[in-house]
Amino acid sequence: TATAADLVTPDGVKLIGSAQLRRSNVILQHGSIRLALDPKLFEQVFGAKPVSYSIPQTESQIIQALTEAAESCFGIEIRSEPLKSTEWEAISTLQAQLNRNL
Repeated sequence: TATAADLVTPDGVKLIGSAQLRRSNVILQHGSIRLALDPKLFEQVFGAKPVSYSIPQTESQIIQALTEAAESCFGIEIRSEPLKSTEWEAISTLQAQLNRNL
C-alpha cells in the first residue's frame, strides 16, 4: 500500500516506496524504485494482471536526477568510486560467515 511519502501514478501504481525505522537518535531509511515490471511474476504474486505504466527516463538519467537532488538538498557532493581491495576482502569475509550460518 502507498503512503503520502510514496510516488504513485494517477491510476494508483506505486513507483517509489520508502520506509523508515527510528530508534533513539538513529534512522534506518529504505527506499525502492520500480524500474521494470515482470508481468508474469506480478500475476503469480498478486493474482491479477498488472497495471501498465512506463518510465520515460533511462536508469542512468534516474540515477543522475536522484544524485543531483540529494546533492542540492543536503549541500554535498556525491562521488562514485570503486571499492578498495580491503572493502572487497571485508565483503568476502562477511559472505563466508553468512554462508556458514545458513
